[in-house]
Amino acid sequence: MRQNPKVCLEVEEIGDNNHWTTVLVIGRYEEVHQDPGEAEARIRAEHLFQQRREWWLPAAAKVPSAEHQDVVVYRIQIDRLTGRRTARDRD
Repeated sequence: MRQNPKVCLEVEEIGDNNHWTTVLVIGRYEEVHQDPGEAEARIRAEHLFQQRREWWLPAAAKVPSAEHQDVVVYRIQIDRLTGRRTARDRD
């Protein structure tokens, strides 16, 4: 994403075939660095991570020593936001 910052994120919440929501975000990847100018954004991100302690689980595998082992915090600058929702009552 550092080389190509154009990103897309899809989030789905599915209750059943008749009750679902899909949100699609199209934007640009932006790292939140550990410098004084971005301290507030990093503190906010860390607070959100504490509310969802499982945030790191998909990346829990051992990392080879040649790879970057620090946590990379980033945000998506939203260019476009779209989605769909249904909540049909069953007959």
